[in-house]
Amino acid sequence: MSQEIEKAVVSRHLLAELAIRSAISLERYNLDRAYDDDVLIELADVLTDTAGVSEGVPAGKYFAIGYHSPYMRLGKEKLGVSSVGEVQQRFVQMTADLKAFLANRDKELAMKLASFCADLHEELAQAQLSELRLARKRRARAGSKRSTASCV
Repeated sequence: MSQEIEKAVVSRHLLAELAIRSAISLERYNLDRAYDDDVLIELADVLTDTAGVSEGVPAGKYFAIGYHSPYMRLGKEKLGVSSVGEVQQRFVQMTADLKAFLANRDKELAMKLASFCADLHEELAQAQLSELRLARKRRARAGSKRSTASCV
């Protein structure tokens, strides 16, 4: 079995948490406060895994299962790109930028990355809220169907 198949993809919930923790860490850096490098390293790894590409490798025209919609919305609404390949390349660039920041601290790059991380968190959290609302509506409809059937 290949290593790619064996590797589990991180959940969108965990990625949303990593994104906001990374944004906070980068903001702390900009304020000259203690910050967490490890969360930035982990985010770079997860973005590589979920975006379906890595630096120097051509776009494969896919995202990890469950990531297509939020990544494409983020690409269109915040990154100004619309094709899968363009969105993937932006994620590759953000991953490279995270690694560059870790190698050579730069406040301007930290601000850019913090904004991206906050946008990523917002998109993933919004998707989760939409899924919860949909599930609640389905449960409500199923409950009303059961109560209607019991009245007959």
